[in-house]
Amino acid sequence: MRVPKIVALLITLPACAAVVKSMQHRNTTGPAYAATYAAPGPKECAGSYTDPQSLAAAIAMCSGSQSISVEDAQALSVDTDPLQAAAYVTSSVVGSGSDPQDPYFNPSLLSWEWDITMRVTDDAVATALASSQLPDFMRTDFAARYTAVRQLVQQRVDSLGDHWREVFIKPAMTARADRAAADQVLAPWYDEANSFVKDADKAVLAGKPPEKLVDDALAMRRNYVAACLKVRKHLDRCLGDVVGNMLTAAIHRLATARGDQALDAAEANVRRLDDYSDPRTDEWQALHESFEAERARFAEYQQAKDSGISPEVLAERWPQPPLDIEPQDGYLGIAPAERDGGNYESGDVDVVEEEVRQVKHAGKKATVLFRKDTYTDTYQTNCYETNKVSSVDRETGQVYYEERCSGPYTTTTTDNTKKPVTVPWVEVAHVKAKEIIHVVVDRKSRVGHVSYVMKPRPKGDSYSSTEQVQLREWRQ
Repeated sequence: MRVPKIVALLITLPACAAVVKSMQHRNTTGPAYAATYAAPGPKECAGSYTDPQSLAAAIAMCSGSQSISVEDAQALSVDTDPLQAAAYVTSSVVGSGSDPQDPYFNPSLLSWEWDITMRVTDDAVATALASSQLPDFMRTDFAARYTAVRQLVQQRVDSLGDHWREVFIKPAMTARADRAAADQVLAPWYDEANSFVKDADKAVLAGKPPEKLVDDALAMRRNYVAACLKVRKHLDRCLGDVVGNMLTAAIHRLATARGDQALDAAEANVRRLDDYSDPRTDEWQALHESFEAERARFAEYQQAKDSGISPEVLAERWPQPPLDIEPQDGYLGIAPAERDGGNYESGDVDVVEEEVRQVKHAGKKATVLFRKDTYTDTYQTNCYETNKVSSVDRETGQVYYEERCSGPYTTTTTDNTKKPVTVPWVEVAHVKAKEIIHVVVDRKSRVGHVSYVMKPRPKGDSYSSTEQVQLREWRQ
């Protein structure tokens, strides 16, 4: 739990006490109180509050408005720390960012304030205040002010209309409910995965773990993803949530302990996926998609308006005109954390990216054959240089002589076709001919794993990258 450092100084500086003469106790209620509140400046504002909750509430009562950063907002734990959340909102509503009438209005900030005031009730604040270090009169004042803040935030949101809610609030609320429901369905997997990972880590510490343990880890993750996709719908969110991350990390440790460089390298793209462990990432993602869609609607609307289409027709097509949304700081929700794939040894592996010609299935394994890549050259034999000058290089002075051949013509063919590789059948069961496969294999045995698969290249193009259609064994 954090309190902005600059504002915290206002509470702790002894000089504040000299400026203060008396406490102006207030019991004013209503939205206007929250919007126009002026700090009374009591001597208690220079007191020493050792818990962050009391300190945050004192700042709200003594320091007027303050800017709440995205980092401050996202660091809050609303369920376990309602007083600090209430204090942050109580401070932020006085600033310009949450007022729709202000030119610096930040709709993302207001949606966050609305969410906090819906989740943190007056009763929750009263309970938290009872155990705080604040003096009684300041507790009374803060409770009254927070009640006014809740009314003010609701008033501001209502003034913006239903369409504003549809864009800035509803997507996050829907995503939160969906995530909670999915987490409940998948909850049994956590204990199962956690138990398996502990056993796997013991095997890693004991020495080279058996290959079967690696196979079991891959199978458990495969089964988990199959169950997860039914409720989360998105592959990256299944592989990037708590259980997906747990199993992927275990596979990495097992592969490293076994010296399986091909598997470790093939897994790198999974380890690079964004981290969706925090449930709030689903809210952020939903809002991000909502904002993108609204920007697209606004561009279409503005183009139609600029082209001269009548207001009546525009109103029929867009009963609620789309909002002109600028890039938003995500106060509500939290962006998925970016990750890298980590380091792996690549000295004994080959990385092959090539067009698939055929996949031959044999039990749990499959052999991938690649497109024929041959070059045929026809030339005459028994060739020799004459003493007749053909050309002279102007820069180097090199003299070139004519060449004559008297022998028969012959043809040679150079075969540059990539050597076949062997991979688990489950990783290529849905791969089609002409798709581009990226595999990592042991240099000697040519046995390895699929990293990803891409769409076929355009005809005549043997080098460009295309859209990815499969990650490891999962089609996208």
